[in-house]
Amino acid sequence: MQGFLKLKDRPTAVVAGSMMSALGAMRAIRIAGLTVGEDISLIAHDDVFPYISPDHLVPTLSTTRSSIRAAGARIGEMVLEMLQGTPAENLREVWPVELVIRNSTAAVKRT
Repeated sequence: MQGFLKLKDRPTAVVAGSMMSALGAMRAIRIAGLTVGEDISLIAHDDVFPYISPDHLVPTLSTTRSSIRAAGARIGEMVLEMLQGTPAENLREVWPVELVIRNSTAAVKRT
C-alpha cells in the first residue's frame, strides 16, 4: 500500500482482500497524510468477522459480504467430488456478494 501511495498517479480506490489487510491499508493511508473516504476510497472483503466490525472503524469501512461458512461447506463438497473423479475444471463456481457502502468510499476529488 505504501508503494501505491508513492506513485505519481496514486490510486483513487483500493479493494483489500480481507479486513486485516484493510486495517493495514487504512494505517498506510493515514501515515501518508491522506484521508480514507476523501483522498482514497477503501473497500474490504469480507465483513463477517465478529471481532472486527466495519461499523466501528473510523471512517466506517465499505465491505463486500458473503458467507464464509457456506463457501467452506461447498469447498468440502467439491473436494469430495474431485476424489470421486470429477475434474477440477468442472467444479468452478461464481458466487454473488453483497456490496455494503459505508463512509470509506466517496467520489474522487480532483485537484
